[in-house]
Amino acid sequence: AVKAGSGFNINELKGKSSCHSCYQRSGGWNTPIGKLIATNKITWEGPDEMPVERAVSEFFSSSCVPGVSKPKYPNLCKACQGDCSCSHNEKYFGDDGAFQCLKNDNGQVAFVCHHAIPESERQNYELLCMDGSRKSVEDYKTCNFAREPARTVIARTDTDLQYVYDVLKQIP
Repeated sequence: AVKAGSGFNINELKGKSSCHSCYQRSGGWNTPIGKLIATNKITWEGPDEMPVERAVSEFFSSSCVPGVSKPKYPNLCKACQGDCSCSHNEKYFGDDGAFQCLKNDNGQVAFVCHHAIPESERQNYELLCMDGSRKSVEDYKTCNFAREPARTVIARTDTDLQYVYDVLKQIP
């Protein structure tokens, strides 16, 4: 997500500041960073060349990546407002925190689930789409880095699995 009217697209992220929910979590790190590397927006030749964290640190001008090693990658904690941990000791921890990082101008892009943007504020934000366009937050189904499954589903052994599957398919 970015602020509406901020004037850049997915192909112009280099040198921008970024907000992430938590280091090595799907929505805030693994999926967006993996997608940016896979589409050659972030150049990374693999761990033999350099750690991925260093490549990300060199790509963004500053970031808040709660949970990353602050001593090793200070630039990835530069935009944080706390101890840069994946805990409530970091103001910008989690999807809600990463959104606040963007909202408070500590970052120019936030890698968050669309649910993190309050409905009352969605008109002030846009999504960066992989095709270079920007779309309304309401268009998250067609403009996203990936559809991320929910954390866990638990069912009894005597449950009709087809019913569970059908219900899960309806979740955005």
